[in-house]
Amino acid sequence: MRQKLLQTALLTGIVAALVICLFLILLYAFGLNPFGQYKLMFMPLYAMVLMGGLWYFRMKHMEGWLHGWQGVFLGALTAVFAAAFYAVLIYVLLAYIMPDMLTAHKANLTKWMTSNQAVMVEQFGKAVYESNLQAVNSITASDIALDEWIKMAAIGLVIGMALGIFFKKTPPVKQPPTQ
Repeated sequence: MRQKLLQTALLTGIVAALVICLFLILLYAFGLNPFGQYKLMFMPLYAMVLMGGLWYFRMKHMEGWLHGWQGVFLGALTAVFAAAFYAVLIYVLLAYIMPDMLTAHKANLTKWMTSNQAVMVEQFGKAVYESNLQAVNSITASDIALDEWIKMAAIGLVIGMALGIFFKKTPPVKQPPTQ
């Protein structure tokens, strides 16, 4: 049973990462910055894929029943697999396939920082603002991949465990026959 749980978590994690990566590419195709204000728009898609994985495991391998620990473990493990695979996809996408997406993100970030210069200098000081503005140019694909991995793992663990508890369905306790 543990092997089926691991297989389901891995398959669900891979599907979730692919769906989210395709969504990210779709956002970019529509001219939106997927690493800017739209960076958490994938969470409903992630939750739907995770619900599908939990439902599949419960119906296919558990005959309609799912214990709480199985749901929580499956949700958490799926979150770890999905975050790791997604980070690899993001790195490959930004470093090799679509490096212009990273360039566009840097340009959007620089534009945002220069348009909010007065507020940022007032809150943090001129030296910090200049340092952060220079740091934007040194952002790499691995920086984005690490950021996405941390974000997806943290949020995914919470969503995964919550959905695991939600999908819990234990078989009824059999009462001994009365005499």
